[in-house]
Amino acid sequence: MASAVLDFEGFQLSPGRFVVKELVVCAVNDDTFCGRWLFKSPHSYESLDRKKQNTYSWITKFLHHIQWEEGELLYDSFHCVLTRGGPRAGHLPVAPKS
Repeated sequence: MASAVLDFEGFQLSPGRFVVKELVVCAVNDDTFCGRWLFKSPHSYESLDRKKQNTYSWITKFLHHIQWEEGELLYDSFHCVLTRGGPRAGHLPVAPKS
């Protein structure tokens, strides 16, 4: 059975709503597959309230260095990501419609 590592970074909109900005998948035992996707934001930065703008600016500067506006893929390019286990797994069905 093949194994892979999936990781993601993004922004917490509210409890239960997480915006994935970067999704990375890599094979564990070999280098046959490694993929990285950057998603466009689901809505404009200006539509966020001031508190969220300040929080997201801090997260960008000190944690993952991914800006809200960055991304190439439309947010609904992935309709779902199947997960198994782990506390972060609950964040993956994320595609909020604005």
